[in-house]
Amino acid sequence: MSQDTDLEQGSKTIYSYEAQLSGIRCTGCTKKISDNLKEFSSIKSFNINVIGEKGLFHFYDKETAQLVESKIKSLGFKILNGFQEIIQKTDAADTTRQIHFLKKQKEQMDIKNLQKVIENQFGGILDVQQIGLDIFMVKYNSKVVKGRQIYDFILQQYEGKLEVYNNYISGFKKQNVKNEVLEIRDVIIALLVCIVFIVMALILPIFDFFEEVQVYPLKFNVITLYVIFLFLLTVFTLYYFGKGPIYNSFVNFKKYRIMNMETLVALGALSAAIMSIFLIVIYFIELEDDSNSMSHMSEHEKSDRKMKIEDIVHMLETAALILSIITIGKYLEGQSKRSIIQMTEKLFPEEQLLANLNTKYIEPKNKKFDIDVEKSYDISYIDKDDFILVEAPYKLLTDSTVVHIYTPTLKAIDQVCYGWDDAFEVKKGQTLKSGADITEGKAILQISNTIEDSMLFQISKQLNIAQNNSESTENGIAALFKKVSEHFVKVIIFIAFLSLIIWCILIATDSYTVDNYCVWCFPIERFISVLVASCPCALGLAIPSVIVVTLNMAMKNSILIKKNSVFEKIKKVQAIIFDKTGTLFTKAEKIDYFHNYSNGVYSDQSLWQIIQIIEKDIKHPLADLLYQESVARGCNVFQADYKMVDRPTFDGKNGLSALLYDTKRNSASLEVKIGNVKLMTQSQITIQEENQLQIDAYLKQGYTVLLVSINKLLSASIVLDNQNNLRPEARQVVDYLQKNLKKDIYILSGDHKDTVLEVGKYLGIPEQNLIGECDAKSKQQLLKTLKEKQNKEVMMIGDGLNDILSLQEACIGVSINAKSELNLMASDIVALNENLWKIPFLFELIKVANIFIYLNLCWSFAYNVLMIPMAAGVFEPVGIHVSPLISSASMSGSSIVVVLFSNLLRLYRFKEPAVNIQKVVNSPKEKINFNKNTRHDNVAQPVIQTIITQATQENQDLLKTNQS
Repeated sequence: MSQDTDLEQGSKTIYSYEAQLSGIRCTGCTKKISDNLKEFSSIKSFNINVIGEKGLFHFYDKETAQLVESKIKSLGFKILNGFQEIIQKTDAADTTRQIHFLKKQKEQMDIKNLQKVIENQFGGILDVQQIGLDIFMVKYNSKVVKGRQIYDFILQQYEGKLEVYNNYISGFKKQNVKNEVLEIRDVIIALLVCIVFIVMALILPIFDFFEEVQVYPLKFNVITLYVIFLFLLTVFTLYYFGKGPIYNSFVNFKKYRIMNMETLVALGALSAAIMSIFLIVIYFIELEDDSNSMSHMSEHEKSDRKMKIEDIVHMLETAALILSIITIGKYLEGQSKRSIIQMTEKLFPEEQLLANLNTKYIEPKNKKFDIDVEKSYDISYIDKDDFILVEAPYKLLTDSTVVHIYTPTLKAIDQVCYGWDDAFEVKKGQTLKSGADITEGKAILQISNTIEDSMLFQISKQLNIAQNNSESTENGIAALFKKVSEHFVKVIIFIAFLSLIIWCILIATDSYTVDNYCVWCFPIERFISVLVASCPCALGLAIPSVIVVTLNMAMKNSILIKKNSVFEKIKKVQAIIFDKTGTLFTKAEKIDYFHNYSNGVYSDQSLWQIIQIIEKDIKHPLADLLYQESVARGCNVFQADYKMVDRPTFDGKNGLSALLYDTKRNSASLEVKIGNVKLMTQSQITIQEENQLQIDAYLKQGYTVLLVSINKLLSASIVLDNQNNLRPEARQVVDYLQKNLKKDIYILSGDHKDTVLEVGKYLGIPEQNLIGECDAKSKQQLLKTLKEKQNKEVMMIGDGLNDILSLQEACIGVSINAKSELNLMASDIVALNENLWKIPFLFELIKVANIFIYLNLCWSFAYNVLMIPMAAGVFEPVGIHVSPLISSASMSGSSIVVVLFSNLLRLYRFKEPAVNIQKVVNSPKEKINFNKNTRHDNVAQPVIQTIITQATQENQDLLKTNQS
C-alpha cells in the first residue's frame, strides 16, 4: 500500500530518505502514519511498503527527517537503524534505470522543460534525453522514484502527446516487413530487365529488313527504336540498381580507402556502359562519313554495319544485366541467410514476447497478500522488488520469485534456461527466470531482476554480440583468410587491368585474332569479366555463415557461446578442469540434519528466519537449498522478526557474513556468519567441545556441514549428504572426454581432499589430477601453472562466484549455470541447463563446424582460382569463353552455394548412443560409497601442491573485489 501526498509544487530541493520500519501489518498501519504526518508541510510525498515494511520519504528540508522519525516512533512503530538519506544523483548500476516514451504528435517538445517538470514532481530524476526524433528517455534512481509513478504523471500531464514505448523489447523484434517488400520489388524489376534483354537479344538476328540506325532529321525506323529502347532501359538499370554501389564505392574509397564487392560491380557496370556509349559515338561518326546509302551498300558492308550494332547491343546488355543478375543473386543469398536468422527468431519468438508486455502490478493490503491496488503497466515500467500478478498462460520477461500461489498447483515450462519442453511444478519461494512460460495456475511474483537485467535479455544480448562479433585472431585459418580478404579486391582490380593490357598487346601485335568488328571490345570484356566473376563475398561468408548457424544450434541446445574465438581456441584445449560442487554434483536436494546449539536463545524457527533473510538473494546452489528449506518450514521473509541492514559479504569460498536487527528485542544487532568450519575458525567463533566432536564426525563421513554463528557464538549446524548428488551423466561424460576426445581431466574443489579423491576415483580420474581444499586464488594459480610450466591450454568448468577468477584465466571458461550475471559475463560459454553432456556435445559440434568452415573456404578459394583465369581469357585459345554475363551469374551463384552449404550444418546430430541432450536432473542420483575409515594424502603433482599451498596463504581481497 502506498500513500503519496503532494503538498507543494515548485523547484525546491528535495531530500529523499528510506527507513526500515517494524510493526507494519496492513494498510491500516499506513493510514495511521499518513493521517499523523499531514501536519508536516515540509513533506513532499512518502510511500510505505506493507510487505517489506519499508518507507520512502521526500522532504523539502533535512530537519523534517528527524521530526518524522520521532513522530512514527511515537505511534508505536519501530525504525531500525534510523532514516538513511538516499543519494539521488547517482549512477550506481543497481539503482539506475531508464524508461522510454514515444511522442505521438509532430510538434517539438522542450526537453529541458520536460525534465524540470518531472524533477519538480519527483526526486531521483537523473536525466531526460531525446533519442532519435520521437523517443524520450527518462533516467532515474529506482530507490527514490518508481517507473510506474513517472508513467502515471507523464500520461496525466501530457495526455495525447506521449505514449508507452518499450525500448528493451525492441531488441527482440525482427526485421521490418517493409524492407523485405522492397527487396521483393527490386528482384521483380531485375527479373523483368533480364527477360526484356534476353528477348531483345533473341529478336535482333531476325531483322531481315535491317536498316541503319538513324534519328531525326534522318530516317526513323524500327532498328532505331530498338536501339533507343535498349539504351533507355540500360540508363534506367544503371540508375535504379547502380546508383547505390557506384556512390558507396566512391565514398568508401575517397574517405576510407576501402574497396569491396561493390567496387568491382561498379567498375564492371560503368566500364560496359562507357564502352557502349563509345561504340555509339563511333558508329554515328562513321555513319556521317559514309557517303553510301543502304541501297548502294554491298552485302559485306551491310554485314559489317550490323556487327557494329550487335556490339553496341551487347555492351548495353552487359552493363544492365550485370547489375540485374547481381541484384537477383543478392536476394537469393539474403533468403538463404534469412533461414539462418530464423533460427534465432525461434529462440525468442516475437509474438510471445509482445503478448505479455502489459503486466498486472499489485500492492498487497497485508502480509497475507490480499490485493489492495491492481493496475496494468508495461513491463518496462516495473521495478525491482515490485509485485506482479500472473495467470496462465503467461511468458515471464523478468526474473521473479514466487511469493504467493492462489491455485492448488503452479506449473511452468523453461525452454530458454533449461531446454525443457515438459512442465514442472513451481513452489512458493522458487525463482523463475525470464523466458519461462506459466502454463497452469495463478500467483503473485516479486521482481528480482527487471527486464533489462533479466536472464532472457542478457542471453539475447550476449547471443547478438557473438553473432555480430568480428574478433580478430592473431593466428589460425580465420586470421589467414581475413588478411586475404583485406587485399582481395585490390588483387582482382590489378588482375583485371593486367588482362586488359595483355590482350591489347596480343591484338596489337597480331598474336591473337578476334572475329569481331570491334576488336578492342574483347579486351574490355575480359576486364569486365574478371571484375564481376571474382567473389570476395564467398570468402567473406565462408566463416560467418557457419558461425551463426553453430551459435544458434548451440543455443537451441541450451549452450550460449559468447565469443567467436572459441572456434579457434577449443582445438588447443588439452586439459579440462571441473569444479566439484554444483558442477559434477547437483545441488543438494534436502537438509539431512539440523542442530540448534543456541541453548534456547533462538528457536529453530528463528534461526531459519535468519538464514532465509540472508540467503534470499544469494546466487548459489546451497543458498537456494537453504532458502527453500526455510520456506518449507513456514518462514516468510515478509513476516520475519529480523531485518537485514545491508547486503551479505562473502568470505572467499568459506561463507558469508551479514548484520541483522532483531525487531522484537529493541532492535538489537546480530552479527551472523554462515559457512564452513574454516570460516568459524578464522572468525574465532566459540564452539563447545561436544558440538565440535559432532561436527568432526559428520565431516569424517563425507557430509557437508554448514555452521551458523550469531554474535561470535555457534548457534546451529546444517548437515547435507551432498555426496549422493553426483550428476547421473558425470561418469559417462568424464569417460567420453578422456577416451574419445583424449583430454586430461582435473577436479579442483574447496571440499576436503578425502572427498575429492573418492569422487575422482569413482569417475576414473588419475589421483594426481585430484586436488581439494583450494580456494579461488589457488584455482587461478593452477591454471597458470598448467599453461606456463606444462604448456597445456585449459578449459575451466565451474558454477559459483568463487570460480570467476579461474573462468577468466582459462583458455575457455565454461559456466555450468546462468544464475549469476557475473558468471555470465566472466565465462566464454554458458551451459544453461546444467547438463554435463553439453561439454562433449560442444566439442563435437565445433569440430564439425570447423570442417564446414574449411570446406566453405576451399570452395571459395577454388572458385576464384578457377573462375578468374577463365574470365581473364586464359583458356580462350582452347575455345573456353566466359562472357561478363556468365561471370556475374557465377559470382552470385558461388555466394549462394556457401550460404546453402552452411545451412546443411543444421542437419548435424550428436550420434553417440550414450549421449542424450535431455533433462537429467530428475534422474536417480548416483551414490558414492565413501570409505569411512581410510584417509588419503593428497597425491597431487608437487608443483601443483606448492602452488595450492602458496595461493591459499595469500590475501583473498582479489576475489571480493571481483565480486563487488
